[in-house]
Amino acid sequence: MSLVGRWKIVEAIRFNENFEHEWVPVETILADEDIDPQDKSMYSSFMDFTEDGRVLNLAPLPDGVSQEEIDEAVKAGQIELYDGYMKLTEYNWKTENGKYYLDTNIQGEVLGEEVSPWIEIPVIDGKIEIMTFRIAKDE
Repeated sequence: MSLVGRWKIVEAIRFNENFEHEWVPVETILADEDIDPQDKSMYSSFMDFTEDGRVLNLAPLPDGVSQEEIDEAVKAGQIELYDGYMKLTEYNWKTENGKYYLDTNIQGEVLGEEVSPWIEIPVIDGKIEIMTFRIAKDE
């Protein structure tokens, strides 16, 4: 399996009525009228794994925003565009010993020992899990 390509969010960890974590399909989350529209917009973002080891978290431009407003935001450095989408964040990824890893960009130490910013990307049933999201290749 290759990570190179576009991956979309298909499930997210949410709390159920018993305050337990469970994986919920994105369609269910988007259909929930109690969830803030701005929070819902996060679920339309996706990750683009590039051959050069970058992971770009991208999102569609908001509805109702003019090209002039977009151009002004880019010029002011408020947003960065990539392939017609807003770039939210950028990380690095790598393959090592047959496993995939993501550079979280988090630096620090625990009990006086430096902690690696690289975390393993679990592969489960053809999907990958990153933080609270389960994502699938958008083919």
